[in-house]
Amino acid sequence: EDIKAGSTFTDSENIFPERADFSAVYKLIQNSLHSGIDVLTHKDIISKLGTAGNSDIGYIKLKFIIMVFKEMNLLYIDEFSDEEYRFKLHYSTTKKDLSKSSILKRLRSQMR
Repeated sequence: EDIKAGSTFTDSENIFPERADFSAVYKLIQNSLHSGIDVLTHKDIISKLGTAGNSDIGYIKLKFIIMVFKEMNLLYIDEFSDEEYRFKLHYSTTKKDLSKSSILKRLRSQMR
């Protein structure tokens, strides 16, 4: 909440999501949907990412990744609570440029 409100953070806090982080989370959600699982919690996602070798994605980074997915219309996302979501794939023929995300721009400006 502090970061969403504008507090600064350092690179060493591992909050700012990189392209590989977005890719790992998107693939995990995509695989879950193909398996018939469309409701996931933060705990589910972080646990499955850790099993897949992506243990550097923590709660805060994941929260921002999901916010960017929603902002950029990469996935349809229904939020049931702060930690539980229903996902649906959003098929598009055009690539989305994540650098255009206002959330990522704001986050980058807060990083010290």
